[in-house]
Amino acid sequence: MTMDVGTVSCDFERGLINAVGDQFPEADIIGCLFHFKQAVRRKMQKLHIPAEEVTGMMLRGFLDSLTVIPHDRIDPHGINYVIG
Repeated sequence: MTMDVGTVSCDFERGLINAVGDQFPEADIIGCLFHFKQAVRRKMQKLHIPAEEVTGMMLRGFLDSLTVIPHDRIDPHGINYVIG
């Protein structure tokens, strides 16, 4: 039996992403918005960003808008600040 999977949404665990990619090589793998926001919240808290600013960024429309920016419009130099 084979499955033709177009898109898979999952959290950002590297092992899961690799396993899905191995099983469904033609599928587009996208990250879950809930888990993305959860990871950003933890990172902001780790950086000691004030709680009211963290709460504000979690409101609908702030981080959510990042999901619709075309990949070619994202400056790769900024990725280091997100990863770090």
